[in-house]
Amino acid sequence: MRKLSSLLVAVMAIFQVNAQTFSTKEDSRADYFLTAGGYHDLTVHFENLTQEPIILAYEKVYVDFPSAWSFQLCDNRNCFTGFVDGDTFSAIQPGDESSSLKLTVYPQNVLDTGIVSYKIYNKYQPEDVDTIEYRIYVVWSASTPEVRIESNFKVYPNPVINNLTVSNASDVLTYSVFNTSSQMIMRKDFTKAKKDFKVDCSNILNGVYSIQLLTENGLKSQQFIVSHN
Repeated sequence: MRKLSSLLVAVMAIFQVNAQTFSTKEDSRADYFLTAGGYHDLTVHFENLTQEPIILAYEKVYVDFPSAWSFQLCDNRNCFTGFVDGDTFSAIQPGDESSSLKLTVYPQNVLDTGIVSYKIYNKYQPEDVDTIEYRIYVVWSASTPEVRIESNFKVYPNPVINNLTVSNASDVLTYSVFNTSSQMIMRKDFTKAKKDFKVDCSNILNGVYSIQLLTENGLKSQQFIVSHN
C-alpha cells in the first residue's frame, strides 16, 4: 500500500510539472497583411493559467525583416528597437490576460515581406513552451480585408528537380519559398517587376514547399514538390 501511495504521489508530481501554465489569446503563428503606410501593431496576448504568478521568457528563433522598415518590439516590461536575442516579462498574475508581446511595424511605404519568430516559455518550467511567428506582407491595398491569396499562375515542372519555372505571374516584386513548417528558406527581391522567372531548387531537400509571390496587387501562393530522386 505504501508503494502504491508513493507511485500516486509521483504521478501527481509529474502531472503538475507538465501542466500548461500559460496560453495565447490569439493565433501564435499568423499571417499579417498590412498596408504600406502608417504603422501596425501585431500583438499576441498571454494568459496565466495557474494560481500563482509566473514569469515568461522569450528567445529569438528566426528573423528576416526588411531593412527599410522600422519597428519596435515590446513585452510587458521593456521595449526594444532591435530584435533582442532574449528577455523576460514582468511577473504575470493569475488570470491576467493583458500581458503581450507586441511588434509595431512601420513599413515606410515599402512593399516587402518579413518573418519574425520567438520561442516563449515559462522561465521556471521551460518545457512549457510555444513559438510566436509573425508572417508579414506589406501591399498597396487600401483595405487589408480585401487582400486575397491567389494562385492563378503556373509553376512547372512539378515535381521539380533543379529549376522551377514560374510563369503568368504579373508584376512580381518578391518571391519567397516556405517549407511545411512555415519557415522561409529562400527569398529574392526584384529591382524590376517580373512576370516569368526561374527558381533554383537544386540545393533544396526533397519535400513539399509553397512559393509566395508579392505583387503590386497582393499576394499569390502555390505549392510544389522537390524530388531529386
